[in-house]
Amino acid sequence: MTEQEEYQIENEKIHAKPYEFICEYVESIYPKIGRKTFEVLSLMPVSIIIPDLSFGNKTVRSNLHALFLAASGSGKTSIAKLFASLTYSPIELESVTAAGLESAISQSPIFSLIVGDFARMSRDPVLIKVIEGLLGEEKRISRKTMRKEIDLDVEGSALLCGVSSDLSHYIMSGIVWRVIPILVGHNYTEHSEIGEHIKNKIGVEEFSDNERVIKEYYMELAEIQTGKHNKIHAVRGYKISKSFRDRAYDEWNKLTQPIVKDCGLAFFRELQEFFRILVAHAFLNVFQRKVDDGILVPTEEDFNVALKLMRRSILFKFRLIRSEGFAKGIKNAKEFKRIMQSDKIPEHYKEIIRNLVEIKGDRVVQRWL
Repeated sequence: MTEQEEYQIENEKIHAKPYEFICEYVESIYPKIGRKTFEVLSLMPVSIIIPDLSFGNKTVRSNLHALFLAASGSGKTSIAKLFASLTYSPIELESVTAAGLESAISQSPIFSLIVGDFARMSRDPVLIKVIEGLLGEEKRISRKTMRKEIDLDVEGSALLCGVSSDLSHYIMSGIVWRVIPILVGHNYTEHSEIGEHIKNKIGVEEFSDNERVIKEYYMELAEIQTGKHNKIHAVRGYKISKSFRDRAYDEWNKLTQPIVKDCGLAFFRELQEFFRILVAHAFLNVFQRKVDDGILVPTEEDFNVALKLMRRSILFKFRLIRSEGFAKGIKNAKEFKRIMQSDKIPEHYKEIIRNLVEIKGDRVVQRWL
């Protein structure tokens, strides 16, 4: 089989099941991290080229943003680099000032911001205000300086990366409540499996055109929205069934009601996030979806993906709240060890607690203090 024939086969696969194609490919090269990250990241490029969602006589943004936290050496930089190579107009920054970020964003009407070390940026209150403008419903950066007044309408997505031990910084800044959080940690079994993958791949030369296939697929989706596609007209809105809206609300209400009673926090953003994911996944699969006079109709498949990611986001934030309170009560290293070895505490709680506290001799120090 020629390379062109192989490319054609992969191109047909991505048009049939793009979400699975992208997630499976990234998982194949970055096991135990690729799928979990790209279940969200694969939707972010399309979220900035589709219309916002109608909300009465106003709109709700379609843009998706993510906070990706993983331990040093676990593949975080590789995932971010791969995302940058696939998405639209990437702006890659390790760290930046507020003025530098505004300057970079002003150069491109549509962009994908990828920040490698967001913990350093999160300590700058002026920069955080700029980021909040980017992440917020208003999609606007507005502030006054000594020299000028800055007022920018923005249309982009943000992938904010950091090491998992910096989780406390994002709690304090409030950023974790404005994004889809992705916390990746590996147990000893997964650690061994990743090592085996490295052992099997090192020194072995392989050919794959899949990254080009994925990149060109995203470019084809952009052609639809710019009116350059010869088969599908630009999507200008969505038809979301009452059943989808009711079922999403019921699940959201069931998940959040106990948390709100207990902690008093609001989870309205997470319900809106469901609908952002719903339409982004539908458009990613646009060749398999009905588009009636520019109106895209999401399906049960889109609903299930959106429900899964909404539940994951809500449960992570709930666990984060509980783990933060739990971490405050840990008095010494002996007690910390007992908690980590307990069969009664779920592993996902232990993972968060490990990233909220630091052991110094016999003392336990909360990282946010």
